Amino acid sequence: MKKDKTSNSFKTPIIVGFDPGLTVGLAILDLNGNLLFLGSFKEITKSEIINIIMKFGRAILIATDVENSPKAVKKISYYFKFKNICSKKMIFLYHIKMNL
Repeated sequence: MKKDKTSNSFKTPIIVGFDPGLTVGLAILDLNGNLLFLGSFKEITKSEIINIIMKFGRAILIATDVENSPKAVKKISYYFKFKNICSKKMIFLYHIKMNL
């Protein structure tokens, strides 16, 4: 499953949702929350994930749905020079918002 609206510029700031596992989930949003890409993959390499992300812009945030980020998330974050930050408060607020 893929939905794709390619950005024209690597400079465009984007938000990435990344769910590693047996099936990798990847979502890319612009800063207004518009979905640019949505895909799931049975087999995909780290470099393929990075290439997809870079196709849409400059990642300013990589989000995952668990408190302790998996190694795969940390590796992708490291590539984009992100410090891996996890906040219990952020996860709590997300769960409250999703249950409203």
